[in-house]
Amino acid sequence: FIISSHFRTFAKGWFLSSSCPPSSGRKEQGKEKMIRLNPQVAQTKPDSIALLYHLRQHTSAYQQSSLPVDIEKSMHVSHHRALTTTRKAYRDQRDDRKHKKGNEGFRWRAPSVLAVTAAIALTRQYRYVVAGTPATPDQASFSVRMYQMLPLRLLSRIWGIMNSVVLPEWARETVYSVYGRIFGCLMHEVEKPLKEYRNLGEFFTRRLKPGSRPIAETDMVSPVDGRVLTFGKVTSDTVEQVKGIRYSMGYFLGESIEPLLKSGRNLYQIVIYLAPGDYHGFHSPVDYKMEQRVHFHGHMLSVSKVAARYVPGLFGINERVVLRGTWKGGVLFYSPVAATNVGNIAIHGDPEVRTNVSGGRWVEQEQVSKTYEESIEVEKGEEIGFFKLGSTVVMVFESEEDFEFLCNEGDKLRLGQPLGRVVKKD
Repeated sequence: FIISSHFRTFAKGWFLSSSCPPSSGRKEQGKEKMIRLNPQVAQTKPDSIALLYHLRQHTSAYQQSSLPVDIEKSMHVSHHRALTTTRKAYRDQRDDRKHKKGNEGFRWRAPSVLAVTAAIALTRQYRYVVAGTPATPDQASFSVRMYQMLPLRLLSRIWGIMNSVVLPEWARETVYSVYGRIFGCLMHEVEKPLKEYRNLGEFFTRRLKPGSRPIAETDMVSPVDGRVLTFGKVTSDTVEQVKGIRYSMGYFLGESIEPLLKSGRNLYQIVIYLAPGDYHGFHSPVDYKMEQRVHFHGHMLSVSKVAARYVPGLFGINERVVLRGTWKGGVLFYSPVAATNVGNIAIHGDPEVRTNVSGGRWVEQEQVSKTYEESIEVEKGEEIGFFKLGSTVVMVFESEEDFEFLCNEGDKLRLGQPLGRVVKKD
């Protein structure tokens, strides 16, 4: 923009001074008349005065009106300098301005500094994305790399800070009601009056009124309020993320699933997405004994159905906590997956879990494992933990018998509703 504006202004001055050169006679005549009008200006800018006189004689605009003396005095700093100066005078004025503090020199330097800073930040981010644990083939695509370069972890932390800002009591009911209408929250199920939630973070992690979610008597119930993205039997390491898009189950869990596939039991998986308006607690779908926790550092990409459809290996890219335990059918992996703006995953009974924290270095796929000295037992329907805003829960489990899911892809589930049952062989 700066280059083009200078070029246009210079071109106008050059064209006028070259296409309408004052004749020697008129030039001298112009000098004499302008000297009589203003001797001081004539001594400093004789060529400019001659050109001005010539233009006044040949331009209808100048013929219809005369210039006041004070304008002629300041013509060398006028916005119309291309019409009142020669090329040499214009270059002299431009050079003078460059040496003045805070003018063109600064305007040229500031964008350069910003551009260099942005280039360094992008280079570091790209090295962070590419470095670390070797990516799966799905993660190696250019589009996924570009998506990973977005500063979504930082944005999620900023969003977490904003959510902790205390709202004035008079504004809380209005803010939460508007949010509820936008995202479809079931406001009649909220445990406390809206005015008692001091900030958005407390409202996002709200509890429900007792009895709002009755727990069904089936073998497995829905662990959350959410929408079913995919489910089915697992027969290999590569499974469906959504229809047509697959991901590595072993990479996601952090261990090979070959022993599970060869154990003689059936292996199943289900993925449930929580929208921003859903209840954000996640509960146990069965009577469950948690034995181990693995925390995978990763990215904060969106886990919506649209993102899952276009980002292969999405669940293995994002930060997540994988709980390993057992139920009556065998091994059960239970994993809450972090997402954009979901800066905190909390596990009851395990305060060491801290997700989306800033550190001294960028890490990718760093694993932090903990084996519980005594298994943590939770009953069916009991709360395991919570996260803020919305995210995804992935479950991978064994069953000695055939297992029948009592839902369809795209179904909206409520916590405690029937999810599936074991089909016993005759």
